[in-house]
Amino acid sequence: MEQRKCLLESGANCIVCYFDHAYGIDIHYLRQMNVSVYLCLLAEVLQDPQFGLLVKPRGAAELQALAELREPLARAQASGRFIVLDARLSPGDASLDGDCVVGAGFNSAVVQAVTTVRSGVMLTFQATKIMNFTNG
Repeated sequence: MEQRKCLLESGANCIVCYFDHAYGIDIHYLRQMNVSVYLCLLAEVLQDPQFGLLVKPRGAAELQALAELREPLARAQASGRFIVLDARLSPGDASLDGDCVVGAGFNSAVVQAVTTVRSGVMLTFQATKIMNFTNG
């Protein structure tokens, strides 16, 4: 609950925990898909002083390697309402500080995480449907 406390102290009252997806030329999800989702979420952090964001990337090095995100990531972190979680955390542990979880593509981390929080959403890049999950 340490991360939640930091986000709340910085003004957040809605905290989303985002699980990204692996990407690559031989994987269904392309690099630009990940970048687009991150840019949208980071813009929300910067525009809405009540929005907090926890991110559990596949790997911190992968996130930092996305050059087009470096400046938005730094600005979001400076707001105090954005935290990159340790990629080694389990989905359940990572989601404890969030109000809901969001996952890119079909993401097993979301399925695991909804056992600890109230709701979860999986984003589909084809914009055909949104898959909502709740734990009761």
